[in-house]
Amino acid sequence: MGKLKSTGTNSVSADYIGVRMRVKKQIKGAYWVFRKIYVGLNTSGSFSISVTSNDPLFTPPTSVSITAIANQFANATTAIELPLWSDAEFDTGEYLEYYILIPRGSDQPLNNTFTCCGSSPAWMQYLYVDGMTTASTTDGTGNFGNQANGFVLDGYLTCAELDWICELETLGGYYLKDVVARTVQFRGAAIAISSLVDTIAVNPCTGYQLENLNSRRAYLNKRYAENIAWIAGNIPAGVTDCFTCKPENKFHKQKMLV
Repeated sequence: MGKLKSTGTNSVSADYIGVRMRVKKQIKGAYWVFRKIYVGLNTSGSFSISVTSNDPLFTPPTSVSITAIANQFANATTAIELPLWSDAEFDTGEYLEYYILIPRGSDQPLNNTFTCCGSSPAWMQYLYVDGMTTASTTDGTGNFGNQANGFVLDGYLTCAELDWICELETLGGYYLKDVVARTVQFRGAAIAISSLVDTIAVNPCTGYQLENLNSRRAYLNKRYAENIAWIAGNIPAGVTDCFTCKPENKFHKQKMLV
């Protein structure tokens, strides 16, 4: 998010400068993961980048230290993960937000923008991103705009597809958890059989009856498929948004050749 290219400096007067990341729609299981945070200022010095949120349940991560280089973009490597959902209740029209800020002192940020990577980069489907100047790192108030205040956020979106399995005990999903375990067992056993019978190399199964092994593999794969279908229809509502289903009766119009 943001361009590693600037046109001079952007004159600001607030105590803190940075970025506001606003989640368009909360997605259970999804995260924005930082790889690097770049900061460009008109002077050199050491700064501490803080990450806060309007989510009362969010625990701010340890601040990230960065050494700025005058009129250049310096970067700090980090692996901070920001969940795109919260278990807290938000008022109607209120968004989950994160604030990535540094204390400005007397320094001014380089004048860069968020336009990057094409007119509609993928993250725009999930996040609104604004430059932010504020007097506080915690209350989310201040001035916002399309100037990135010398910040460039390098990261990616990911979804923890399997984390919901660990939460099943607190969601009353004991039986589902057992089915998931059996499903993994069926699939693992089928793969093990395949690795032994689908080879011409000598192995412990060389003297076995391949018909029996193939029959067993087919049975395991069938049970696996049945369990997957059952799991898909019985996942407790709200445990994850990492999966979506396409309607089976949906038509897709393609370019006609004749």
